[in-house]
Amino acid sequence: MLRFIGKRLCYAVVTLFLITTATFFLVAGAPGDPIAAKVGQMPEQAQAIIREKYGLDKPLTERYTKYMKKLITTGDFGESIIYTGKSANDVIKENVWVSAKIGIVAMVLQLVIGLCLGLISALNRGKTVDNFIRFMVVLAICIPSFVFAALLQYFLAFKWRLVPVFGWGQLKHYILPVAAYTIGGIASYTKFMRASTLSVISEDYIITAKAKGCSPTRTVRKHILRNSMIPIITMIGPAMAGIFAGSFVLEKMFSIPGIGFYYVKAVSDNDYTMIIGLTIFFAILFVAALLFITLAVYLHIYKKKINWVLSTGESGAKMPAPYKVAIVLTVALLLVGIVSSYFIGYKVAYDHFEDSAWQLSPSDIQTFYAEVKEIETNSITVEGIALNEEQYRGVFQYDVWNDEINLSDLEQGDMIAITLLTAADTTNIFKIQLLQ
Repeated sequence: MLRFIGKRLCYAVVTLFLITTATFFLVAGAPGDPIAAKVGQMPEQAQAIIREKYGLDKPLTERYTKYMKKLITTGDFGESIIYTGKSANDVIKENVWVSAKIGIVAMVLQLVIGLCLGLISALNRGKTVDNFIRFMVVLAICIPSFVFAALLQYFLAFKWRLVPVFGWGQLKHYILPVAAYTIGGIASYTKFMRASTLSVISEDYIITAKAKGCSPTRTVRKHILRNSMIPIITMIGPAMAGIFAGSFVLEKMFSIPGIGFYYVKAVSDNDYTMIIGLTIFFAILFVAALLFITLAVYLHIYKKKINWVLSTGESGAKMPAPYKVAIVLTVALLLVGIVSSYFIGYKVAYDHFEDSAWQLSPSDIQTFYAEVKEIETNSITVEGIALNEEQYRGVFQYDVWNDEINLSDLEQGDMIAITLLTAADTTNIFKIQLLQ
């Protein structure tokens, strides 16, 4: 057993090393300048300083060696190029539970509804209810989740005004993303549960149980359901990792500040440090989840009869008490961690405008949407609502803007997007975009 576990751990380490190496060279070799959006119209000397800071002036192999050494010794995924003073570790630590909240709720719904529908479909094979469930499953699997998301946004939010179109922070903001996230998972679990149940029903021990007069309810509960769940266990591993990885498209569509949202933004901004760091994080999640499920299946933890092969080579022995205690404690710690993190939650930290001055730090880099209230010679006053639905108001000086638009392009009442590119002690550089 220890030899098997050791081999799997070695495979996991080698897999992570290959993923990290491949991701680094693929991202570093991609076309485009990773700091083009940051330097803008800066002088050549300032651009050289920034390139030196992120090691872009060094050969690729030297950068790779330095990155791997820092990653292995400190676990640091690197500092973001776009978000000054913010590393990939900070983004993961601050936003992973946002994705986890939606993922946990969606996964519970997927399992409960999907397994029930799959069992009902298998027990009514060939009947109308089976044909209807199979049709809906094929339809749900074929249609991408972002199509369901768009339909839900249009009907529930835009047309019927039942829930918000997007946003985050309140219970009502969970409804649309969870629904869009859940539909595809329900279809997958239904499909596999039906196939697994049909396979179990044809087994000899099921026929024997029926012949001995076992009631249909007891047969399903004691024999069919337990054995049908074994193949489903292998699907839970990637699903557990997906809880924390989030959904890239859905988080972007619903403006949810989760890991997927920042990953898509990093790709669009060519923030290669953030891309590499988040990709490694996702790889660690999936490899760890698959490793856990592999070991769980190997040890027969979820089987009806737990057969442990002890050092004596005997099979059929009962699980030793220390193993039972270890398993119970592990599951309990996982549940406590998930539940506590859910209630602790994630609070987006925003600084507000006070006395016409916005005190900013590098951790406050965000994009806000605001309405132009006043236009002066070299500044504008804006007012809007941040993602946490708190009011903010402040004055932006024209001389610290990124050259995106001119004051002559703005009128009172225009809606604009304000993105902080660089935060410093004395000067903040903003990017102002006019929303059409």
